[in-house]
Amino acid sequence: MDERIESFLPLHPDTFRILVILGQGQRHGYAVVKELEGHADRPGRIMPANLYRRIRTMRDEGLIEEAE
Repeated sequence: MDERIESFLPLHPDTFRILVILGQGQRHGYAVVKELEGHADRPGRIMPANLYRRIRTMRDEGLIEEAE
């Protein structure tokens, strides 16, 4: 496996869920929160500050890019 890929493993479950959601198309943070809340395997609610912190980390690590 590519070393760069291995550096991200294991993925945090929310990181994986966000990647799956964004893989379906561009979303604003609010839409991501709503989709995360709809996942039966995710207990509880993700707070917006935690979501945006995770998204910022994912962007800084090169996992996602900001859309225009």
